[in-house]
Amino acid sequence: MRYRAIVSDSAQFSALEPCLLEYISVPINILSKEACYDKSKTIIRPPDFSGGRENEVVEKLKILRGKGFSLLECGGLPHIQMGRELGFELHGGFRLNITNSSALAEYARLGLKSAVLSPEINLVKARHIAESKTIPVGLIIYGNLPMMLLRRCPLSANGEPCGGKRGDCPGQITDRRGVAVQILCNGSQDYVETLNPDALILSDKRAQLDFLDFGTLMFTKEDKPEQILADYTMNAKPAGRFTRGLYYL
Repeated sequence: MRYRAIVSDSAQFSALEPCLLEYISVPINILSKEACYDKSKTIIRPPDFSGGRENEVVEKLKILRGKGFSLLECGGLPHIQMGRELGFELHGGFRLNITNSSALAEYARLGLKSAVLSPEINLVKARHIAESKTIPVGLIIYGNLPMMLLRRCPLSANGEPCGGKRGDCPGQITDRRGVAVQILCNGSQDYVETLNPDALILSDKRAQLDFLDFGTLMFTKEDKPEQILADYTMNAKPAGRFTRGLYYL
């Protein structure tokens, strides 16, 4: 099984060896500022919610397309339309929420070259979809999965996202059990996400994922993503708190 990665900042990207990964999905706001990326392996990730700023996203995509970037992650139908019009190769993200083979076939018809299946299905259903696939498929196999996407930030006095620039932001809230729930700003002024406090870890389950074309490691606030990638290549058994998600239900 090949590995792909989703990173949230340039430090995470720099820590990973591109030769160990098929592709790396990088936020568009980082690519707009950086130039040292292997364009053959870099997938541009647009904002999941643009707050009416779609034209700004299109303009950034035009600039990056002109610089030689050719791969686009699509988390929704608007991304597919943008990508097709600008001549990008399209790859489906997990937010497309693909839960059956009919949906996968339709997205393939719309132009996707690969797709990440929904993390809300179990491995039995994922295997069934993979067996009837029309394009390569994968799953999120590591990461603190998003629970909610919020227009209003629960940590902000006025409710507006700060774009991750406020130095005194605690970056988390506490649930009724006293567990810290992380808030991810995404470097955006438009939305924030709440993340599952327990990371999804399947590093010791690689044999059960052999039906996948690729597995995606999603990094949000990790400072040593290279170690997590190494854990997967070595089938390391996870320690501490973690979850298997919904894959074994």
